[in-house]
This record gives sequence, C-alpha cells and structure tokens, in this order.
Amino acid sequence: MKFTRPIVLAILLALSGCSTHWLKDQDGNSIPVLLSASPVDEKKTTPTVLIAHGSDGVQNFHREWAMRVQSWGYNAVIIDHYSLRGVGAHTGQFIPGVRGEDRARDMVQAGYWISKQPWHKGNMAVIGFSQGGGGVLALVAKQEDVEYFKVVKKGQKIPFAGAVAFYPACTLSPPPIKPTIPTQIHLAGDDTLAFIGFCVPLDDPMYDVHKYIGATHAFDVSISSTVRLNFLHQYDPSAAKESQENTKKFLDKLFK
Repeated sequence: MKFTRPIVLAILLALSGCSTHWLKDQDGNSIPVLLSASPVDEKKTTPTVLIAHGSDGVQNFHREWAMRVQSWGYNAVIIDHYSLRGVGAHTGQFIPGVRGEDRARDMVQAGYWISKQPWHKGNMAVIGFSQGGGGVLALVAKQEDVEYFKVVKKGQKIPFAGAVAFYPACTLSPPPIKPTIPTQIHLAGDDTLAFIGFCVPLDDPMYDVHKYIGATHAFDVSISSTVRLNFLHQYDPSAAKESQENTKKFLDKLFK
C-alpha cells in the first residue's frame, strides 16, 4: 500500500504522541492545512502556543520547540502550511499561496480551532520562524490591513494575545509601525537571508526586540553540514539559549 506524504506525516506524528487534524474554517470548509496538537494534559486546561514553520516546512526543530513549550506548561500546536498544498522548500523565494498574509490567514483559522479545544483556556500566542515570522508580522498588522487581505472577516479580531517572530522575512512582510498585539522579535545581527535592515521601524512600545550580535539566520537551529544552504549559517548555542529564555519570559508574562 502506498501512502501520500500527508498521511505518512500524520502517522509519524500520531506515533510521537501528537494528534493531527485537517483544518476547517469557521464555515466548515476544509482548508489545506495540517495541525499537530500536543496538549500538556488533555484533561486539564492551559494557554496554547501555535508554532509556525519557515520556507523549509515543518522540521524536527519545530517539534523540539513544541516539547519546549510543553515543558513551560503550555499546550503546543504546530501548523503545517505545505503538505496538503504540495509546497516544497523554497528558501528566499516568494510563493503565492504561502505568502505572509496567506500564512496569517491560516494562523487565524488555527487559532479559532484551538479556542474550541477542551484542553485550551486563557490567552493564545504564536511563534513564527523566518517566513513564518513574516506571517506573524502580517498577522499583527493594523485592522484595516488584516481585513483587506482577508486574514479576518470585517469587524473580527485575530484570536491571539501575543506573537513572537524569529529572524522574520521582513523583505516579504514588513513589520507594521504599530502592531495590534504585543510582539517579540528576535533578529540575527549577521543575517544574510532575512536582512534586518528591512525590519524597521520597531520602536513602538508594543514591540519587544532582541538583536543577537554576530548571529546568523536560523542561529538556533543545528543544521547538518551536508545540507546545502543559500545563506550564511552557524549554530549559536549562546544566542539560542538567550532567545529561548526571552521567549519564555514573554509568554509567562502574557499568560499570567
């Protein structure tokens, strides 16, 4: 029997203790998005963090983040924008259907789904990496913009109380002058892919910005030397640890 990639992914995630869900919108229409939910305890309620991948799709790195979020006492849900759309890795490219506003639209629908789960209660946050960080920036844009791009319906608010963007793709999704919710951003000082010069302005008090001098794009990901990259990369354990600590402080304050 031959399994398609989404089915294989669903089987693997189920074996790892996650439950996989094909997402539907508020009107009951299917959306080509997979969610992998990892509640802290299905019989108890706690806040939830949505984890959004970058241009390379869902990786073990994101599953490690889900486990980290769980260890902090929060539910984790990984969003997969690619598998059901048949989208492959496209580092540094602009692909229709998974642009910043498209990702933000998926995040909102995922947020609505999370809000209905018996294990969720309280605030909700999203963490996005690279192009997923660009989706975060599109998500926290002013109300007129999220309505214009149909991220939400007219008059609706995004279902998140806070957002975190790691080395976001500001060239594709520029940061709003004033985000609608508290937004933490982690910038790599020597990023040769998501140039931080495009991540301006970030001086509004709703932003919590951390810049890691000398760090490269994906500084917190241990990438095999056999993987060919079109950007400078070096794993930086110090910056990784500091960024994780900063993220936890942000979430703890948001969820208290």
